[in-house]
Order: sequence, then structure tokens, then C-alpha cells
Amino acid sequence: MKQQLVTIKYQANGQNEKEHAIEFKACFSANFNIWLEDMKGSIPQSPDELAYFFHNITIEDIEINGVLLYQCKMIIPMMDCQIKCKSIQIL
Repeated sequence: MKQQLVTIKYQANGQNEKEHAIEFKACFSANFNIWLEDMKGSIPQSPDELAYFFHNITIEDIEINGVLLYQCKMIIPMMDCQIKCKSIQIL
């Protein structure tokens, strides 16, 4: 069975900090909104060229048509996202 997976990788601001990842498994939806409209200066040509800092993360239990899910909302200037999934794992 194919599983829908979203992985977000992050690293603390420092020279020798190791990379961490958050895995969102069995995803029903994932929406990413990169705020290109408000960018000034050097505009990235792909999302990989941006440095993000987590500002606000909320995780809620929700139920949609009898399916129990997690809804994760993140504000990461210059981006926001919302993911609905069955499980979340921090690696």
C-alpha cells in the first residue's frame, strides 16, 4: 500500500548542529504557501534556496467523516502550511 508522506527537514542555527526531520505520515492533504509577493531583494528560484525559521506551530486532533487526523498548521515566514495526516514523528 502506498502511503502519502511529507517530510520537513530543519537544522538549528549553528555551525555543528545536526539536521532533524519531522515526518507526517498517511497524509490526506498538504498545502504550502510561499509568500513570493512580499519578497524583496534576491528572489529564490526554488523553495530549497530559502532559509526558514519556525514561528508558530499548532497541532490539533480533528475528525473528518469519522477519520481521526492531526491537523498541523505552521507559520514559517516567508511561508505557511497546513498538513492533515494520521501520524507525526520527529526524527
